[in-house]
Amino acid sequence: MSAWHVRLPLFVLLAVICCAAYKTTALAAEERLVFSTPEKKQIYRKLTQEMRCLKCQNQNLADSPAGLAEDLKREIFLMVEEGRTAAYVTDFMVSRYGDFILYKPSFKPLTLVLWLAPFVLMLLGLFTILKMTKGRDSSTEQTDGAQPQDSETLEEARHLLHQAPDITAQADAVASTDHSSAR
Repeated sequence: MSAWHVRLPLFVLLAVICCAAYKTTALAAEERLVFSTPEKKQIYRKLTQEMRCLKCQNQNLADSPAGLAEDLKREIFLMVEEGRTAAYVTDFMVSRYGDFILYKPSFKPLTLVLWLAPFVLMLLGLFTILKMTKGRDSSTEQTDGAQPQDSETLEEARHLLHQAPDITAQADAVASTDHSSAR
């Protein structure tokens, strides 16, 4: 058995252990927080899942192990335990860190581009595709019909067609003289 066959299962096992340890640490950090009521714990969980870690950027606060995320979670915990509402905590975090902290920013003039850009880009792409296919269809119609673009080309083609019978007759005459002289 090659070394690859031995190392791969060990690598997979190590990856599974690391993932389990990571998730356990995240859960252990939350379990250290002692909530006065289950409702406050629920509000805390909802808020930390809806807010983005400013350092990791593609993880929510609940899943982020970053030090900054831990500080933000502690701050959220203190505000929730003081009896602040989820709306208050969200407004506080947005005023302090901007709309970027929210995974789903509110729809307002400052975030208009964030909400509308995907639709505008999709429409532009669709328009471009339609324009390209329409252009391709019209160009194939022109080549299939074999319609010359300008009058000079058309005249030249007509002249060549009129010369064709004369050239054919001359070629036949030359061929017949060649055959008769060869006999």
